[in-house]
Amino acid sequence: MEDEFDHIDSVNVAEPVFGIQVGKRGIRIHGPSKCEGRPCPFHNPSDHALKDALINVRMDRNALVERICEHGVGHPDPDSVAYFEQLGQTMVGIHGCDGCC
Repeated sequence: MEDEFDHIDSVNVAEPVFGIQVGKRGIRIHGPSKCEGRPCPFHNPSDHALKDALINVRMDRNALVERICEHGVGHPDPDSVAYFEQLGQTMVGIHGCDGCC
């Protein structure tokens, strides 16, 4: 079961109530075998405009992964959005966009 979870030592996190940035924290995520062969913001990002941008995990939005653009704006990661849409959660990709994604 060593592959069950990964630990990321330092990722930007927003707290679970109001989405206030709390800075970098260590988090546990699924292991690489859980997303093998599929796009994943952590293990296998698809080829999108912000795939190399900083990750921000929105705990106020069910752990939606955002990418922070060079202007400091959070854009929902398309691979994270696709995962939530598979679960039937629509509109998770809505955000105040500055055109970077």
